Amino acid sequence: APEKAIEMTARALEDTKVGELFDQIAHRTKITRTTLERTLFGEDGLMRNYPSRMVRAAMRLVVEVSTKDAQTAGKTILGISHYLKDMKKIDRDIRITLKSSADNMKATGVIFAPIVMGVTVALYAYLYATFRGLEQVMPTSMVPVPQFQLIIGLYLILMVVIIMYYVAGIEWGEDWTERKYLVGFALPVAAILFSLT
Repeated sequence: APEKAIEMTARALEDTKVGELFDQIAHRTKITRTTLERTLFGEDGLMRNYPSRMVRAAMRLVVEVSTKDAQTAGKTILGISHYLKDMKKIDRDIRITLKSSADNMKATGVIFAPIVMGVTVALYAYLYATFRGLEQVMPTSMVPVPQFQLIIGLYLILMVVIIMYYVAGIEWGEDWTERKYLVGFALPVAAILFSLT
Protein backbone atom coordinates (compact mmCIF):
# COMPACT_ATOMS: atom_id res chain seq x y z
CA ALA A 1 0.00 0.00 0.00
CA PRO A 2 1.26 3.54 -0.71
CA GLU A 3 0.73 4.55 2.94
CA LYS A 4 3.02 1.72 4.07
CA ALA A 5 5.59 2.60 1.42
CA ILE A 6 5.59 6.24 2.54
CA GLU A 7 6.05 5.17 6.17
CA MET A 8 9.00 2.93 5.23
CA THR A 9 10.52 5.71 3.11
CA ALA A 10 10.18 8.16 6.02
CA ARG A 11 12.13 5.74 8.23
CA ALA A 12 14.78 5.21 5.54
CA LEU A 13 15.21 8.96 4.96
CA GLU A 14 15.27 9.91 8.62
CA ASP A 15 16.78 13.35 9.45
CA THR A 16 16.23 14.74 5.95
CA LYS A 17 13.65 17.23 4.69
CA VAL A 18 11.99 14.59 2.52
CA GLY A 19 12.02 12.17 5.44
CA GLU A 20 10.28 14.77 7.62
CA LEU A 21 7.65 15.37 4.93
CA PHE A 22 7.00 11.64 4.48
CA ASP A 23 6.85 11.20 8.25
CA GLN A 24 4.17 13.93 8.46
CA ILE A 25 2.22 12.26 5.64
CA ALA A 26 2.39 8.83 7.29
CA HIS A 27 1.51 10.26 10.71
CA ARG A 28 -1.49 12.24 9.46
CA THR A 29 -2.78 9.34 7.37
CA LYS A 30 -2.67 7.03 10.40
CA ILE A 31 -4.27 9.49 12.82
CA THR A 32 -7.05 10.83 10.61
CA ARG A 33 -7.69 7.52 8.82
CA THR A 34 -8.22 9.39 5.56
CA THR A 35 -7.05 8.63 2.05
CA LEU A 36 -3.65 9.66 0.81
CA GLU A 37 -5.27 12.12 -1.60
CA ARG A 38 -7.15 13.88 1.18
CA THR A 39 -4.07 13.94 3.43
CA LEU A 40 -2.02 15.58 0.72
CA PHE A 41 -4.47 17.68 -1.28
CA GLY A 42 -7.58 17.94 0.88
CA GLU A 43 -8.85 21.12 2.50
CA ASP A 44 -5.94 21.31 4.96
CA GLY A 45 -3.66 18.98 2.97
CA LEU A 46 0.09 18.98 3.42
CA MET A 47 0.73 19.82 -0.23
CA ARG A 48 -1.68 22.75 -0.53
CA ASN A 49 0.93 25.39 0.32
CA TYR A 50 4.11 23.37 -0.15
CA PRO A 51 6.73 25.65 -1.77
CA SER A 52 8.13 23.18 -4.32
CA ARG A 53 6.03 22.73 -7.46
CA MET A 54 8.07 19.68 -8.40
CA VAL A 55 7.32 17.92 -5.08
CA ARG A 56 3.62 18.80 -5.37
CA ALA A 57 3.48 17.42 -8.92
CA ALA A 58 5.35 14.24 -7.92
CA MET A 59 3.03 13.64 -4.97
CA ARG A 60 -0.02 14.27 -7.18
CA LEU A 61 1.30 11.61 -9.54
CA VAL A 62 1.90 9.20 -6.62
CA VAL A 63 -1.73 9.68 -5.57
CA GLU A 64 -2.94 9.06 -9.13
CA VAL A 65 -0.88 5.89 -9.73
CA SER A 66 -1.66 4.48 -6.28
CA THR A 67 -5.18 3.79 -7.53
CA LYS A 68 -3.67 1.31 -10.05
CA ASP A 69 -2.21 -2.04 -9.08
CA ALA A 70 0.96 -2.09 -6.95
CA GLN A 71 3.29 -3.25 -9.74
CA THR A 72 2.23 -0.50 -12.15
CA ALA A 73 2.42 2.12 -9.42
CA GLY A 74 5.90 0.96 -8.40
CA LYS A 75 7.21 1.03 -11.98
CA THR A 76 5.71 4.48 -12.57
CA ILE A 77 7.18 5.91 -9.38
CA LEU A 78 10.63 4.44 -10.17
CA GLY A 79 10.42 5.93 -13.67
CA ILE A 80 9.57 9.34 -12.21
CA SER A 81 12.46 9.01 -9.76
CA HIS A 82 14.95 8.35 -12.58
CA TYR A 83 13.48 11.18 -14.64
CA LEU A 84 13.79 13.66 -11.75
CA LYS A 85 17.36 12.54 -11.08
CA ASP A 86 18.24 13.14 -14.74
CA MET A 87 16.53 16.53 -14.69
CA LYS A 88 18.51 17.55 -11.61
CA LYS A 89 21.78 16.57 -13.32
CA ILE A 90 20.83 18.52 -16.47
CA ASP A 91 19.88 21.54 -14.34
CA ARG A 92 23.25 21.41 -12.55
CA ASP A 93 25.15 21.09 -15.86
CA ILE A 94 23.27 24.05 -17.35
CA ARG A 95 24.02 26.21 -14.30
CA ILE A 96 27.73 25.33 -14.54
CA THR A 97 27.74 26.16 -18.26
CA LEU A 98 25.98 29.50 -17.73
CA LYS A 99 28.08 30.53 -14.69
CA SER A 100 30.68 32.42 -16.74
CA SER A 101 27.96 34.28 -18.65
CA ALA A 102 26.22 35.17 -15.40
CA ASP A 103 29.50 36.42 -13.90
CA ASN A 104 30.11 38.58 -16.99
CA MET A 105 26.58 40.00 -16.74
CA LYS A 106 27.12 40.76 -13.05
CA ALA A 107 30.43 42.53 -13.73
CA THR A 108 28.84 44.53 -16.54
CA GLY A 109 25.89 45.66 -14.42
CA VAL A 110 27.84 46.46 -11.27
CA ILE A 111 31.20 47.76 -12.55
CA PHE A 112 31.56 48.44 -16.27
CA ALA A 113 28.19 50.03 -17.08
CA PRO A 114 28.33 52.60 -14.22
CA ILE A 115 31.89 53.58 -15.18
CA VAL A 116 31.03 53.92 -18.89
CA MET A 117 27.89 55.91 -18.08
CA GLY A 118 29.79 58.13 -15.65
CA VAL A 119 32.42 58.87 -18.32
CA THR A 120 29.58 59.57 -20.81
CA VAL A 121 28.08 62.17 -18.44
CA ALA A 122 31.52 63.75 -17.87
CA LEU A 123 32.14 63.99 -21.64
CA TYR A 124 28.67 65.42 -22.16
CA ALA A 125 29.32 68.05 -19.48
CA TYR A 126 32.58 68.99 -21.23
CA LEU A 127 30.85 69.22 -24.62
CA TYR A 128 27.98 71.19 -23.10
CA ALA A 129 30.39 73.75 -21.64
CA THR A 130 32.27 73.97 -24.96
CA PHE A 131 29.16 74.44 -27.09
CA ARG A 132 27.65 76.93 -24.62
CA GLY A 133 30.70 79.10 -25.30
CA LEU A 134 30.04 78.87 -29.03
CA GLU A 135 26.33 79.65 -28.73
CA GLN A 136 26.79 83.20 -30.05
CA VAL A 137 28.39 81.85 -33.23
CA MET A 138 26.27 78.69 -33.64
CA PRO A 139 22.94 78.32 -31.83
CA THR A 140 22.52 74.93 -30.08
CA SER A 141 19.70 73.31 -28.18
CA MET A 142 21.32 70.88 -25.76
CA VAL A 143 19.79 69.20 -22.73
CA PRO A 144 21.20 70.71 -19.51
CA VAL A 145 23.82 68.51 -17.77
CA PRO A 146 21.71 67.73 -14.62
CA GLN A 147 18.82 66.49 -16.78
CA PHE A 148 21.17 64.39 -18.91
CA GLN A 149 22.73 62.95 -15.76
CA LEU A 150 19.26 62.11 -14.40
CA ILE A 151 18.29 60.34 -17.64
CA ILE A 152 21.50 58.30 -17.68
CA GLY A 153 21.08 57.52 -13.95
CA LEU A 154 17.54 56.22 -14.48
CA TYR A 155 18.74 54.13 -17.42
CA LEU A 156 21.52 52.71 -15.22
CA ILE A 157 19.07 51.79 -12.43
CA LEU A 158 16.75 49.99 -14.86
CA MET A 159 19.65 48.20 -16.52
CA VAL A 160 21.12 47.01 -13.20
CA VAL A 161 17.72 45.75 -11.99
CA ILE A 162 17.08 43.85 -15.24
CA ILE A 163 20.58 42.33 -15.37
CA MET A 164 20.47 41.23 -11.71
CA TYR A 165 16.97 39.80 -12.20
CA TYR A 166 18.22 37.53 -14.97
CA VAL A 167 21.49 36.67 -13.22
CA ALA A 168 19.58 35.54 -10.14
CA GLY A 169 17.27 33.53 -12.39
CA ILE A 170 20.26 31.79 -13.99
CA GLU A 171 22.00 31.08 -10.69
CA TRP A 172 19.09 30.45 -8.32
CA GLY A 173 15.94 29.90 -10.37
CA GLU A 174 12.69 31.38 -9.04
CA ASP A 175 14.21 32.52 -5.72
CA TRP A 176 12.81 36.02 -5.07
CA THR A 177 14.91 36.48 -1.95
CA GLU A 178 18.10 36.00 -3.96
CA ARG A 179 16.82 38.37 -6.66
CA LYS A 180 16.10 41.08 -4.09
CA TYR A 181 19.49 40.50 -2.46
CA LEU A 182 21.39 40.83 -5.77
CA VAL A 183 19.51 43.99 -6.75
CA GLY A 184 19.99 45.43 -3.26
CA PHE A 185 23.72 44.73 -3.46
CA ALA A 186 24.26 45.89 -7.04
CA LEU A 187 22.33 49.18 -7.04
CA PRO A 188 24.34 50.99 -4.33
CA VAL A 189 27.67 49.80 -5.79
CA ALA A 190 26.65 50.90 -9.30
CA ALA A 191 25.39 54.26 -7.97
CA ILE A 192 28.66 54.91 -6.10
CA LEU A 193 30.79 54.06 -9.17
CA PHE A 194 28.55 56.21 -11.38
CA SER A 195 28.80 59.22 -9.06
CA LEU A 196 32.59 58.86 -8.60
CA THR A 197 33.31 58.70 -12.33
